[in-house]
Amino acid sequence: MRVVVTGATGMIGPQLVQHLVSNGHQVRTISRRLPEKGLFNKGVRTIQADICGDTKLMRHAFADADVVFHLAAKLHVNNPSADLKTQYHQVNVRGTENVAQTAYDCGVERLVHFSTINVYGPCRNNETVSEKSPLRPQTLYALTKVESEEALWDILRKKRRSSAVVLRMAAVYGPRLQGNYKHLVRALKYRCFWPVGKGENRRTLIYIDDLIRGALLAASHPRANGVTFNLTDGCIHTFNDIVQSISFALGRKPPTIYFPEQPIRYLSKPTDKILHLFGANPISFSRFLDKLVEDVAVSGYKFKNELGFQPRYSLNQGWQKAIGR
Repeated sequence: MRVVVTGATGMIGPQLVQHLVSNGHQVRTISRRLPEKGLFNKGVRTIQADICGDTKLMRHAFADADVVFHLAAKLHVNNPSADLKTQYHQVNVRGTENVAQTAYDCGVERLVHFSTINVYGPCRNNETVSEKSPLRPQTLYALTKVESEEALWDILRKKRRSSAVVLRMAAVYGPRLQGNYKHLVRALKYRCFWPVGKGENRRTLIYIDDLIRGALLAASHPRANGVTFNLTDGCIHTFNDIVQSISFALGRKPPTIYFPEQPIRYLSKPTDKILHLFGANPISFSRFLDKLVEDVAVSGYKFKNELGFQPRYSLNQGWQKAIGR
């Protein structure tokens, strides 16, 4: 199989590329910057191109491709500036339009578009959301991912063809950790994390190896064509579950004390004002607190039921492998 991976230099791309090459597939990658030496296996063809405008290079990369995995995206940034807002739309929406149009023009058999469960926003009233739930994006990143999905389907449906699948990914963790979970692991490692609230708020995750297996299934299964799926590990975890699994993988005892949420929340606004006065507030404490205690419970049942997907990694197994134990 001939495969193209966009955004291949991020958290997911290198392991996806390695898996594809190990299984005998021909792989080309597209990224704005050339990958660092040794990132990819020998034989991987790397193409430096901008999905927002380098149409000629993209056509060259997509020529004769069977599958395109579209990972390239502008990821979540707190309090984005006006300039970043333009970038979000350019990369996440306009870039996806270009990828979808080029894939269609080049006769690509299946485009796998990686979206996010953030399109649902935080859960309300202890609900568990599914693909049928309303979309309530709360961030610019999530909003532009909703728009990217709509742009993809609009291009393909206008041409009476849906040679694509959208995967709304749960929070992905693995050896190349990024973002909030990277910070959480570091804080637990150095025993400088104390939870706020009782940790009963829910989270939805998937270990990267299971994500890759799910993406390959979506790329090949006939029933995936033209469908949107949530891709999760099949479970709903509490924040306490995650903290305990990470602590166990680190060989640490999990925190035994926590700060009650309401007093901390009461102090958050004055803290924001003080930080703002000193110019030291790229992320407000209030928003950090909201993120820490938010409830995100997303069902992966549809993907399991319709395509037969079976995750292999439990939460404990995933975190032990992610941390290298």
